Amino acid sequence: MHTTKLPLYAMAFGNFAVGIGALVIAGVLQPIAATFVTPISTVGQLITIYALAYAFSSPLLIALTGPVSRRLMLTIGLGLALAGNLLAALAPSYAVLYMARILTAFGAAIFTPLAAATAATLSGPKDRGKAIALVFAGFTAATALGVPLGTYVGLSFGWRLTFGLVAGLALLGAVAVYTAVPRQVATPPVALQSFVRVLRNVPLLVVLTVTLVQLTAQLMLFTFIAPWLEQYLGLGATGITLMLLAFGVASFIGNFVGGYGADRIGTRPTLLVFLLALTGSLFALPVMARWPVLGVLVLMLWGMVGLGFQAPQQVRLVGLAPQLQTAVLGLNASFIYLGISLGSYLGGVAVDQRGLASLNGLGGALGIVTVVIFALTWSFESRMSITPDT
Repeated sequence: MHTTKLPLYAMAFGNFAVGIGALVIAGVLQPIAATFVTPISTVGQLITIYALAYAFSSPLLIALTGPVSRRLMLTIGLGLALAGNLLAALAPSYAVLYMARILTAFGAAIFTPLAAATAATLSGPKDRGKAIALVFAGFTAATALGVPLGTYVGLSFGWRLTFGLVAGLALLGAVAVYTAVPRQVATPPVALQSFVRVLRNVPLLVVLTVTLVQLTAQLMLFTFIAPWLEQYLGLGATGITLMLLAFGVASFIGNFVGGYGADRIGTRPTLLVFLLALTGSLFALPVMARWPVLGVLVLMLWGMVGLGFQAPQQVRLVGLAPQLQTAVLGLNASFIYLGISLGSYLGGVAVDQRGLASLNGLGGALGIVTVVIFALTWSFESRMSITPDT
C-alpha cells in the first residue's frame, strides 16, 4: 500500500462499532418487547426501519456533505452513531427507541461508504482489494464477535447496557478516526447528480442489483437462523450462539479471502466462485439433519462467501466508475440494506406460508437468480462503454 495502515485500522474499528449497532438488535428483541410491553413482531420493525433509513438517507447525506473534510465527516458519522445508541440506551418509550434507531442509521449511512471510498483513495490500485477488505473487516468482526457478545450482555444484564457499550465503542472509533485519518485525504467529489448518473448507467445498476439480490437470498434464511437451527439440530441457546460464532469467524476470514482474490485473480472470477459457493451452500444446508459435522462446514462456507462477497464487489464497482467511487459505494451500501430489509420481509412471508423448512431452498433459488444477473454484468462490461478493472 502507498500509505500507513493506521487509518485503515481506525476505520475498521469504526465499522466494528457501526456493525454491532446495526446487528445486535436482533439478539435483544425479546427483552425490549418485555420492557415496553410491545409485541415482538412490532419490535422487529426496529430492524426494518434501520435498514430503510440507511438505504434512502446514505446518497442524500453523502451528496449534501460532499465539500466537508472526509476525516470530519467520518468522525461525524460515528458521532451520530454514538448519539443514537446513547439515546437508545436511555429511551423512555418504544417511540423514542424507534427514533434512536433512525439516528443511528444516519450515522452508519455516512460512515460506512465514506470509509470504503477513503480506503480506496489511500491505497494503490494493486492493493485496493486488501485495503477495502481491511476496513470492511470491522463489520464482519462485529458479526463474528460483537453481536454474540452484545447479545449475551443484553440478555444477562439488560438491553440498555448493550446499547451503552455500543455507544462507548462509537466514541472510541470517532477518536481513532479523527486522530489517524489524514486531514488532507480527499475522495472524488460527489453530488446528487453523481448518484443519478450511476442509476442511469445500466451496467452499474445491474452490478448493484447483484448486491441487492445476493443479500436478499441470504437474509431470507439468516433472519430466522436461530429457529431454523433449532428445528434441524434441536439446539438450545448455547448451541445456536456457537453456530453463529462459527458463521461469523468464517465471514471474517472470507472477507480477506475476497479481498485477496480481487487483487490476485481479479474481481469477476472471485465473485463468480463466491456466488456459486453461496448458492450451493444454501441448497445443501439441510444435510445438518443427517450429518451435523458436514452441516457445520456448509454453514461456515456460507458465512465465508456470503459476507466475503462484499470486498471484491466494492473493488469491482470502484474499477468500473473510479470518478464516481463515492457515489457508487454509497449506493452499494444502500442496496446492501435494501437487501437486508427485503430478505427479512420475504423470509417472514415464506415462514408464514411454507414454514422454516422452505427458507434455504428459496434462498438458493435466489442465489441462482444472482448468478444469472452477474453473468449479465459480465456481458455488459464487454459490450458497453465502461472499462472493467480486470
